[in-house]
Amino acid sequence: MGANYLETFPDTVCGLAELRRLYLGSNRLRYVPDCVAALRNLEVLYLGGNRLQQVTKYIDRLSKLSLLYLGDNRLVELPSLQGMKNLRTLNIHNNRLTLLPPSVRPNNSQCTQLFCFCPRNICACSSCLCGCLYHVVCVMLALCFLWPIPSWP
Repeated sequence: MGANYLETFPDTVCGLAELRRLYLGSNRLRYVPDCVAALRNLEVLYLGGNRLQQVTKYIDRLSKLSLLYLGDNRLVELPSLQGMKNLRTLNIHNNRLTLLPPSVRPNNSQCTQLFCFCPRNICACSSCLCGCLYHVVCVMLALCFLWPIPSWP
């Protein structure tokens, strides 16, 4: 359902209880509604290239999600991802984030890949890199004006 110029999240999608992958990238979505929490079997959620300003606080109920792609949006904050025990890849590049939620910090996440590209002088990763990405094995930072470069645990 990508690249269809959708401005609202299709409500009918929330009724697809067995859905495992949902690609809604390159649309014009501004928010992710609460009903997305009903997609309990979802493993991949791709929402890149939209106009997202808000993601439902219930997104952490997607406990089977292994990939969450939120890059290229307008997010200023992320809700807790605490319930996402299977999350392995989180892509939040090119947003307006200034810090990561505590659930992506040490011992709180199984996330092994964090993609964080920041277009301006504030990087979502800069305030939390030092010693807090305990489980992350791959961090990609580009266009982040970090100084000094954080040391790794």
